[in-house]
Order: sequence, then structure tokens, then C-alpha cells
Amino acid sequence: MPYISQGRQVPRQVGLSAGSDYRCRQSAGGSASQGGRRRFGGALDLDEVIRCTGTDMTPAYHQRRQQVLARVPETAEAFLVLGSANVRYLTGFTGDSTWLLLGRERVIALSDQRYQYQLAEECPELEARIRPVGTQLLDWTIEVVQDLGWRSLAYPADRLTVADWNRLREALPQVHWEAVNGLVEAERMRKDESELAALREALAIAERAMARWCATVRPQDTEKELADRLDQLMREEGAEGASFPVMVAANERSAHPHARPRRQPIGACELLLVDWGVDMGYKSDLTRVFAGRTISARLRSAYEAVHRALEAALAQVRPGVKACRVHQAAWQALSEAALGDYFLHSTGHGLGLEVHEGPVLRPKNEQELVPGMVLTIEPGIYFPDWGGVRLEEEVLVTASGCEVLSCWPRELRCLWA
Repeated sequence: MPYISQGRQVPRQVGLSAGSDYRCRQSAGGSASQGGRRRFGGALDLDEVIRCTGTDMTPAYHQRRQQVLARVPETAEAFLVLGSANVRYLTGFTGDSTWLLLGRERVIALSDQRYQYQLAEECPELEARIRPVGTQLLDWTIEVVQDLGWRSLAYPADRLTVADWNRLREALPQVHWEAVNGLVEAERMRKDESELAALREALAIAERAMARWCATVRPQDTEKELADRLDQLMREEGAEGASFPVMVAANERSAHPHARPRRQPIGACELLLVDWGVDMGYKSDLTRVFAGRTISARLRSAYEAVHRALEAALAQVRPGVKACRVHQAAWQALSEAALGDYFLHSTGHGLGLEVHEGPVLRPKNEQELVPGMVLTIEPGIYFPDWGGVRLEEEVLVTASGCEVLSCWPRELRCLWA
């Protein structure tokens, strides 16, 4: 799914830059890779989409908390952590409506009675302060800080509302507040082995569901019916849910990068764009375009241009490369085909506990890629009077280049013979 931010009929090999290393995860039968290196010859049989269940491993929550604390100003006694994904990353707690006081000597979850047993099950080593019914989370935070006697706290200025910030200052005038931004999010950009296992599992489930879905598509199906069916198939394959509402868009509707499926039959469509992903705690995110009964000349031309942009972007993904450079490579490839003005969004984004994480691959983003980042690469072009074409892969930044995690074929396929 593209991050909107203004500002395989593919026998060719990716044009690699010097020192880069472009790899794909091994598929069943070796049909999509050979010796671990991406090979584009031949289609991947839909029955051979790999079954990846991940590795059973426990995330190192204590280590993650220590890494975040190392970023907190030394003068702060604790750091107030907001955001369900951030709390989950540091503790393993999967609920919501919970903040975390990350201290140097103690870590305290601030939650309510709905989650007291869940916290005990998921985070038995964690101290929890459960607020009474009728007490707001912000007010409970104030009470706990007063009780602890802390005099200096770091807070996430990019997540706290102005109203909540003013309330904290008024209620805790004795506390020195230090504003910080993106401390947990910066750590979340680099995935550890447990996170990579979860991401691979979410991706494999998405691909298995798509393999089943392709065999069910009929011209009389509406976009909404097809989106709901793919959502159901993902759950049948083991998904906790969808990463985001499944997008199925036919013909001119696919010119909307975030189209909502209509209750309208797709008919003998010229093209059908599908953007889907699985939520297993960690998310997957893929996009493919299909032809109807035949591949029109316009669709083939647009598809090949987008594929060239995808290859150009992939060739840039390696440690030390700035995020804006990846976007520039995709945009330049489309501009050379006189299509740059039809590229309406960034080239990709980070992926993890949230479907849109940092870094965003967009113009002016000078952040450098580092090993362990998992990104989407998803160039697209959109014509309001005709439709849109987007191709999206998931990639892992490695020590020497990148590994393409997704194995779904990139051939432009017809839905019906």
C-alpha cells in the first residue's frame, strides 16, 4: 500500500550497482531463485508458493528497552512511551489503551482493568499499575508519576497532543520535561531475527491466500466481493487479520492509489489491481496487477514501465544509500518513459508492527538505509481516464545489498484464458 506523500514477463536481470547484492528468499523447487540469487526466468507455479511458518524465538524485550534507554537524555529519570506498537515492541503486550513508563531502574505499564490478566499472561515480569474505572489514562499517569516522585521525564513530543501536554505541565509543575522524537520508532526500523520470522510468516500467508483467490475470480464478482473473499482466505490460511482493508480495483478505479472497493462487477476488465497484506502482529504488504482475458498494448506498456522503475529502485537498496535516492531511481525510470508526472506517491516505506513505518522512500529524505530494515518498493502510475499500475515488493536491507522477501510472480497474467 503506497504511503501518499507529495513534497513476470520480465526476463531482464536487475541492473546491479557496484558492490550491491540482490537476493530473493528460496522458493519451493528453486523456481524463483537459484543459489539464493534472484532469477527471473520462468513463472512461479502458484502451487509452489512457499509455506513459511517462521522460527520459534522469543523477542529480547529487555535488550530493546535498554537500547531505547540509551537514546534517552541522561538527565531524564524515565521516558513516557506512547503508541500501541511502541509498547508492544518493548514489552510484548498486544493490547491497547496502555502507556509505558520506561525508567532506568523499573518499567511500569499504565493500563486499565480490561487488560490486567492479559498483562500478567503476556508480560509476567512487567510491573503494572491498573487504573480504576472512571480514571482517564492521562490522569492515572499523573498520579503514578507523583507517587514515584520522579522529577525529570522525557516525553514523545511527536505523539502527545497539545491538550495532554498542557495538562501534564499543569498537573506536574515540579517535573522537568525533555522533548524527544522517534526514539522507539528509530529502534523499530531495524528488525531482529524474531521480527524477520514474523514478517516472513505474514508474507507467506498472504501469498498462499492469493494463490487460492486467483482461482476464484469471475467477471460477475464485484470489487467488494473479491476484496472480502481475499480477506477471508487470508484468515483461513492463518492470518490474525488484514494489514489494511484489501484493495481490489478494476479499470479506471485503479487510478485511485487507495481505492475503496465498489459494489460493482469487475466485468471483462482490462486490468485489475490488488493491494493486500496479512497481519500477524507484524504486517505484510503486496500489490499486483492482472489483465482480464487478454493483455492490451496499453496495459503491457504501462506494466513494463513500472517494472523497470521497480528494478531501478531495487538496484539502489543497500546500506548507506539515502532513502531519497531510492525514490529518485524509480522516478527517473518513469520520467525517461515520459511517465514521471503520473507517479503520485513515495516509492515505499518501512514495514513492521505497523504497515507504514520509517523510513519513507520519498524526495528530500536524507536518512540512510541500514541492514535490518524491511521496506516496500512500490512504484506506480495512475491515469484517471484509464486506470493505474503498481507493483509492490517487500525487501530486506542486508549487509551488502537487499533480499527480496516476496516470491509472488511478477509476470503480467490474465485472470481468464
